[in-house]
Amino acid sequence: MHKYMLMAAVAVFFCSAPPAFSGQEARLFDHSMELTVDIAARTVAGTDTIRLTPDAADVDLFLREGSSVEAVTYAGRSVGFKTEEAKGERASRVSIRLDGPGGELVVRFSGTFPGVESAREGIRRGVAYVEDGVIGPDGVLLPSSSLWYPREYGRLHTARATVTIEAGYRTVMEGELTESVEAVGRTTETWVVEKPVDGLDLVAARFVVEEREHRGIKLYTFFFEKDKRLSETYLEKTAGYIDLYSGMIAPYPFKKFAVVENFLPTGYGMPSFTLLGSTVLRLPFIPDTSLGHEVAHSWWGNSVYMDGAGGNWVEALTTYTSDHLYARKKGKKEASENRLEQVRGYANYAGATATALKDFTDATTPSTRAVGYNKGMMVFAMLESELGGEAFNDGLKQLYLDHAFSRASWADLRASFEAASGTELGWFFDQWVSLPGGPRLKLSAVTVGREGDAYTTEFDITQHTEKPYRLTLPVAVHTAGGEVIEKITVKNTSEKVKIKTTQAPIGLTVDPEYQNFRVLWPEELPPSFGACFGDPATVAVLPSDELAQEKFAAAAESLARDFELETATDAEAGVRDFIGVSSLLVFGSPEENRVARLAGVHLASRIKIEEKSFIIEGTRYDLPGTVAAVAVRNEKDPSKTICLMISGAGGEETLRAARRLRYFSKSGFIVFPGGDKVEEGRFEGMNLLNYNMLH
Repeated sequence: MHKYMLMAAVAVFFCSAPPAFSGQEARLFDHSMELTVDIAARTVAGTDTIRLTPDAADVDLFLREGSSVEAVTYAGRSVGFKTEEAKGERASRVSIRLDGPGGELVVRFSGTFPGVESAREGIRRGVAYVEDGVIGPDGVLLPSSSLWYPREYGRLHTARATVTIEAGYRTVMEGELTESVEAVGRTTETWVVEKPVDGLDLVAARFVVEEREHRGIKLYTFFFEKDKRLSETYLEKTAGYIDLYSGMIAPYPFKKFAVVENFLPTGYGMPSFTLLGSTVLRLPFIPDTSLGHEVAHSWWGNSVYMDGAGGNWVEALTTYTSDHLYARKKGKKEASENRLEQVRGYANYAGATATALKDFTDATTPSTRAVGYNKGMMVFAMLESELGGEAFNDGLKQLYLDHAFSRASWADLRASFEAASGTELGWFFDQWVSLPGGPRLKLSAVTVGREGDAYTTEFDITQHTEKPYRLTLPVAVHTAGGEVIEKITVKNTSEKVKIKTTQAPIGLTVDPEYQNFRVLWPEELPPSFGACFGDPATVAVLPSDELAQEKFAAAAESLARDFELETATDAEAGVRDFIGVSSLLVFGSPEENRVARLAGVHLASRIKIEEKSFIIEGTRYDLPGTVAAVAVRNEKDPSKTICLMISGAGGEETLRAARRLRYFSKSGFIVFPGGDKVEEGRFEGMNLLNYNMLH
């Protein structure tokens, strides 16, 4: 019941974990449903005809709170059932005792769903967390994770669903649309799901539908009227991604792929379609980046399914075979920068209590996302480096061949890559998947000597970690004639390395292209909004002045809710101490906020504020009508970040800027001069694995 998420450069979307129900071995393998959706009443009513395995005896079905089973028949006979609360879950367990083998199980059920506004109230970090289905005039969203229809937990199944809904609405589900009929104010559509899926999702809205066939695959866009102009671009790009991954992994596994617009801010990926919120859909770079991530999920997560007991590997592999692949296609520099972003993101958000990859299930928090996406992507980068490109690609194909339309765990991935490469990988998966965190590295004791006509560069590489990792590290020795690259293998806490060159070295860098995952030291992280948002000890400080507080109150509330920040005002006792022990998100200029004045010694290096203007990085901006923010390092404690937001606009514009700020986590400063304009910049961090011999 996992649905996988689009990972855009400016947005992160999350999917809900499946309920952890316990029960007997699954025995259901096919659902055939007749459904009626009433938009005005916000109800779904239907019958589900379920085919059972021949040895079925007793069956436990699960159904969301707010829905109920009304009648059950088996082989044409009415049978009894018992409904009880499923402990710890927002669902009921419906226990059915069958009175002999043979026949179909028919379950009649109905339920009332919350309105769409209930989901809008739960938006955090720009994402609608849809734990239950919602129905309203805007449309219908019934995610499989909500258990909106009666089903066994954890069972892959095929399906057929006929949905009747008010005329003017179009439906979308997994599988192939085989019939669409409109009559007497109602639309009836039938979806046939031939390949096993991990749950069914039902979406409906007043869509404008465009269709194209590509190599026997039906491509669709289900867009709202105002966005139908985007259809051609999305159809063209989808076709290109299907061709890319069909050649890289295996033929596209479904008969259709649809890009579906959502009335809520989501970015879900389901078997054979993706569900994107309107704001993201309109971003001009999404067709060239994150759309491909969603198409890649057609192989990883939506046909090779995750074995929840063995950890979520899906987001890591999808990110590596999409986002990182696209960076590599642009060039070596872009690929290196992409990997650097991953290790920085991990250092900013993962925190000291970050879990191991084997325990990652869903990216429900910035910390878990840093583990599953950032570290996870780097693990596959290291695996390809270890095996070589050809063997790694063979491993991808082997993984799909071994587990298409079944579940796979990290252990299964290891087995597939070992089979394809002929390489034992237990040590690799043990240290990168089973252990939390990663190594912190330091370079020291650098010396240069002569051995005959050659120069020798010697240095110590030290791992600051509880248990040393086995690492393959490229080392670049810089000379006047260019770089000399050697790969070294380190296995101990501290090792001495010697590299010979024919020309005099002028510097060296260990792992110059960030090909290995490591936990960066605080000094290596540039000041950024992400460093502030990711610190669990960050305090958001509002001005106590009534007018200033009114201007920033909604903005502070939004960011504090998104990133679970403690809040305070500049009038609280001991507020001066915040600067020494906490990362800070300060609202208001030094004239408005006492903490901004107290932090002036840190802020002065990046921003100068005057009466009607301010200067950042040498550029002057008018303050009236403008909202700006800047991140600086606390000079007394490099692990702490101080962020300042100033505003020459009203509360509504300040709130809008704050909501957009979350999408610029890598930035060191940002200016919103009004409207949709944005000016942003990034600062550089140190690299403690770089040594300049000329200084």
